[in-house]
Amino acid sequence: MKVLGIKDVQVSKIEVIQGLLPRVETHTVEDKVEEYKEAMSLGSEFPPITVWLKNNEYWLIDGMHRLMATKRLGRETIKAEVVELKDMLEAKVLAITKNKHGLPLTKEEKRLLCQSLYMDGIEVSELIKIFNVSERTIYNWTSGLKRREKPEEVKEKALEMRKQGYTRASGKRAGGRTKNNF
Repeated sequence: MKVLGIKDVQVSKIEVIQGLLPRVETHTVEDKVEEYKEAMSLGSEFPPITVWLKNNEYWLIDGMHRLMATKRLGRETIKAEVVELKDMLEAKVLAITKNKHGLPLTKEEKRLLCQSLYMDGIEVSELIKIFNVSERTIYNWTSGLKRREKPEEVKEKALEMRKQGYTRASGKRAGGRTKNNF
């Protein structure tokens, strides 16, 4: 992650991308938005939200309740920490780790997020740090899960199969024999 700075960002330019934010169960909590709105209207300062500058768009990483409260107050801009990230996985991890203040994630949300990150290839040692739980908890949450293959791994396997004579369309080897009947 590279921090590009803190700046005023137009609220209308901030995109909320489905599946990027960590709230799986609770989503946006109306009472929290109203609480923040009232505090903001009385002059309270809040920490900047975090946005990912991706293809000249601002994707929200952290601060949904603050963003909603700002919108409801009719304000056109919000202070935002602008970051540059390498991919969606790094964005998801950052969204989870930034969610240490305000409304905490439920245990079930943590479990589901941990499972998703594990299947995407995040190591157990990193999951322990992200969720601040024991190794045993991580193993309990991820037991029986298989990791998703990364696109480069799938491509590598496909190239290896092609070298072995398998065709793309049929999954058969030259001569009509499939891999399973050797």
